[in-house]
Amino acid sequence: MSKPSKLIDIFVKINDNYTVTNCHNGFVIEVSGQDRDAEWITAKYVIKSLDELKDAVQDLAWMQRC
Repeated sequence: MSKPSKLIDIFVKINDNYTVTNCHNGFVIEVSGQDRDAEWITAKYVIKSLDELKDAVQDLAWMQRC
């Protein structure tokens, strides 16, 4: 079974705050919120390009908040 790779595939609701960390070869986004089972989770995503980062932040902007 493959893991979902998009934020919207894992989270149903997210917290108001998330962090973006600049790395030497990309970015890391850390997000907390609730999954489909209403369990609280925190996940980190490695983002390799600025275009992928823009897409991820756009997804976060439209997600329901906890």
